[in-house]
Amino acid sequence: MKTAIVVGAGLSGLSCALELEKNGYQVQILEKEDHSGGRVHSDIIEGYILNRGFQVLQTGYPEAKKLLDYKKLELCNLDSEVWIMKNNKIKKLYDPIQNPFNLLKASFSNVGTFWDKLRLLKIRQSTVSRSTDTIFKDNEITSFEQLQNYGFSDSIINEFFKPLFGGAFLDNELNTTSRMLNFVYKIFSIAPVAIPKYGMKSIPEQLEAKLESKISFNTKVIKLDNKNVFLENETLSADVIVLAANHNSTKQLIPSIEEISWNSTSCYYFIAHYPPFNSKVVLLNGNNQGKINNVFVPTNVSKDYSPNNKSIISVSTIGLNTNETEIRNELKNWFGNQTEDWKLLHVYHIEHALPRMSVPGISHSQYVNGIHMCGDYLTSSSINGSMYSGRITAKQIISN
Repeated sequence: MKTAIVVGAGLSGLSCALELEKNGYQVQILEKEDHSGGRVHSDIIEGYILNRGFQVLQTGYPEAKKLLDYKKLELCNLDSEVWIMKNNKIKKLYDPIQNPFNLLKASFSNVGTFWDKLRLLKIRQSTVSRSTDTIFKDNEITSFEQLQNYGFSDSIINEFFKPLFGGAFLDNELNTTSRMLNFVYKIFSIAPVAIPKYGMKSIPEQLEAKLESKISFNTKVIKLDNKNVFLENETLSADVIVLAANHNSTKQLIPSIEEISWNSTSCYYFIAHYPPFNSKVVLLNGNNQGKINNVFVPTNVSKDYSPNNKSIISVSTIGLNTNETEIRNELKNWFGNQTEDWKLLHVYHIEHALPRMSVPGISHSQYVNGIHMCGDYLTSSSINGSMYSGRITAKQIISN
């Protein structure tokens, strides 16, 4: 039986290990943290489930559909509409495709122009009709240039696209490659957005449960080569070594790999007796100014995130923001004096949240010094990109 060691139990490492096991490999997985999933994780703080930063699952992701049992995840869907805070008033944009009952409301939405709404249907048709592989072979321009080429007005770009896709990419100016814009728009269009009933950590936990082998947690790799992995007090050997660690850890072990840039975010979690709104939506900042990108109430979607029926309110920024006063002042402008009673439970400042996907895209080597590598920085910065990278790395190993 062929053997493999996978260093890293994030989504790419888990996906790689599962594919190798399926094809007869005996796999050993090493993880320096005490949990699987990498950046996709949830913490339990005072009984509340807090995802590490604003995270949702795009259920249309092709890799997620291959690997995950959505029913067992007990997914809780968000509403098929977007709310936008503009000048301290909420505007709504409805999706008549996923929910036909929204057709009349969508027609009279005050977000964008009539022509913008036709262009939204046009970009939907353009992206949905093409395969993911085709989209990622498109000529690259920035997402902002792509929206201009589609003919969208400045108002809908600033009110809708910048906060929605800027939040998805953690990129205020939409300098992210147009390939990602088209891909994510396609995924938004074909299936609902959801969160697992008991937190995003349920995703890697489900993948971990499918493995035949157990993960060795709290295991730090000192160095490696194409056949050996060196720990502090032990050396492990295998036919194949896969480095599925995050880019920073990978760079420490293989200094010759290319540098990458990162997009960052801060996420403030507040606890309140009542939610600021009751719908299962993400409220976007359509003001084209301010520190907040979006406000989300996960307990509106899954009551099980809270141990006591209080509301969890997630407030996210693009880029790091360590000034709680700025955040609270902006929230008070949006929701009034009720925010004074909100208790700050926890803050995540995530400097390395998403690999930046600028234009032109950089092709990174997935095989260095006989060591196979996988991770979203090698494909696309998303859950889908992580899983895809792990699977194709395993396929390459199997085919050799």
